[in-house]
Amino acid sequence: MPRRLIDISTSLKTGIMSDPPTALPEIDYVGHAAGAQEMAAAFPGLRPEDLPDGEGWAIERLRITTHNGTHLDAPWHYASTMDNGARAITIDEVPLEWCFGSGIKLDFRHLPDGHVVTALEVAAELDRIPVTSPCCAGMLLNASAIARRLAHTPLAAIDVAAAEKVLTPPVLVRRG
Repeated sequence: MPRRLIDISTSLKTGIMSDPPTALPEIDYVGHAAGAQEMAAAFPGLRPEDLPDGEGWAIERLRITTHNGTHLDAPWHYASTMDNGARAITIDEVPLEWCFGSGIKLDFRHLPDGHVVTALEVAAELDRIPVTSPCCAGMLLNASAIARRLAHTPLAAIDVAAAEKVLTPPVLVRRG
């Protein structure tokens, strides 16, 4: 069976729900006219009217944290060491292979928006799923708010704000 890749990411935009809520991303959009002015300032002798149609580059200036939008937490995020004392790897050192593989989906669509999933709820959902082998590389959560955004797909993105606290040891470690 061919591998099917499903994009479960959420677009980064100003004001998108963030963890913590005080770390909302901010995006300043610089249009072509303002971009022409910035290019002229950066390149001595260049005038905006020298550019095609007088337009410069349109860009976005971002002020974000590592928890904004869809993201992957590197081991370094949690601790300075891993694997019995080795230096924890940072996000640029995470092997891409960690991001692809088989997985299981936990379905929490019956819970209200904003509900923080508990360890007991995760355990109950894991008991409900007939996992036949220990090959699962990842875990996805399906929540009603996400399902509305991604109605075209059976998978949904991880709501890190609600799930990070329960989808880490000891809950998952105890379950193998």
